[in-house]
Amino acid sequence: MNTYEPYKRLSKLQFCFRGTRTNQVDRFVTEIKASLSVTIIKIPPIKFDHQRVLRVAEALIDNQTLATLLIAMNDIGDQGAKYLAEALLFNKTLTTMTVACNQIGNEGAQHLAEALKNNQTLTTLELMSNEIDFDGVSYFCEALRTNQTLGKLSLQANHVGDLGAEYLAEALLMNQTLSELNLIGNLIGDSGVQCLAEALKTNITLTELNLGCNKISNQGAQYFADALKMNMTLNVLDLHSNEIDGKGELHLGEALQFNQVVEIKGLSGRFTLQYPRRDVHALLAHRGMNSGMKAAIALARNILRSYTSHSIINIRKPLQFFDFIHYEGFMARLRAREQEGRSLRILVNPIDECVGAACSHAHIPHYYYEYKR
Repeated sequence: MNTYEPYKRLSKLQFCFRGTRTNQVDRFVTEIKASLSVTIIKIPPIKFDHQRVLRVAEALIDNQTLATLLIAMNDIGDQGAKYLAEALLFNKTLTTMTVACNQIGNEGAQHLAEALKNNQTLTTLELMSNEIDFDGVSYFCEALRTNQTLGKLSLQANHVGDLGAEYLAEALLMNQTLSELNLIGNLIGDSGVQCLAEALKTNITLTELNLGCNKISNQGAQYFADALKMNMTLNVLDLHSNEIDGKGELHLGEALQFNQVVEIKGLSGRFTLQYPRRDVHALLAHRGMNSGMKAAIALARNILRSYTSHSIINIRKPLQFFDFIHYEGFMARLRAREQEGRSLRILVNPIDECVGAACSHAHIPHYYYEYKR
């Protein structure tokens, strides 16, 4: 009987190793190869040497079920990152890889970035608390220009700096898949923020940007305020633990008169409350070129997020009975009618029915009647 037959039905494997390290790694590698169902593997901190990391990487090449790999605090270094990168070139199932606190520097970042150019399955890469600076970031930015699958990248607690932020901003101008970018604790100041804010004016895929614990001042807040007047896709902007005071909050509060989509985290809210939200019609006025499309986008998103608190900063999540509104279908119909030169007003009716169905809710009538007027 196969000793590892029971493991063929597991879906998650978390090792709590005992015994010698050689036996631990041997057991780990054998069980990865033997399993036909494990999708998540978490490796505790046991300080792999390079040879054992190589064995793990070879096991990943053979495995056909693993979706998530978590390796934290094992000090695998650049050489270990190289072995994992080589495995990514062959593995066709891994979607999430977290390699945190592993002393990976620019060389390791280069290997992983090269793998991203060819890998078509990885959607989440987390490299928190490593030793990657702007040179390492440049390798990832080059990969992001062509990668079509990565949706989340975390470089929290590395050494990205302003120059690294500039590289990432250039990548955001071309990348069409990245939706979450975590840059907490990377010594990014206003000059780096200026580049990121300029990229946000045209980027249409990023929905979450985390810049907490950096060196952003009121000037950086002004850069973001200017960008948020144009960007209608960013949902979360986290600026906690920076150097932004009331003046910076005033800039952001003024910008959020025009942007009903984004939630800004990490600010006091004391100053932004001086700028109450505009209703839908005020938002749609004077939108400039292609105003019909901009109005439709703003209108659809307002319907989904119409139930808000009175605070500029804290926007509540959409109500459950709005979840079934098919935004993309709405936009497709709108584009077709615009190309045909037909009125866009008729597209209001299906959404009116959805809103009207919920009109009995205590908080909805005001928004509903304002919308229909």
